[in-house]
Amino acid sequence: MNFDMLKLTIQDLGTRFGIQLLSALAIYIGGKIAMSVISSAVSKILTKRKVDETVSNFVVHLVRIGLTVFIFIAVLAQLGIQT
Repeated sequence: MNFDMLKLTIQDLGTRFGIQLLSALAIYIGGKIAMSVISSAVSKILTKRKVDETVSNFVVHLVRIGLTVFIFIAVLAQLGIQT
């Protein structure tokens, strides 16, 4: 294997992985923004319904944890890691 072939192989792998990495980063950032919007909406709904503050905080945290797990799995899948 000559140097030029090795250079092309490294460039090809770097480009492919770079695109996957940028896509995963976009999923992460978009997911975090969506998580913030959704958890804020859930909090406002529970406040309007006059749900106890402790229960409201608990539900909001459950929503955030669930969405965090979902985002994490989506990022791993984008990187090509089987989950």
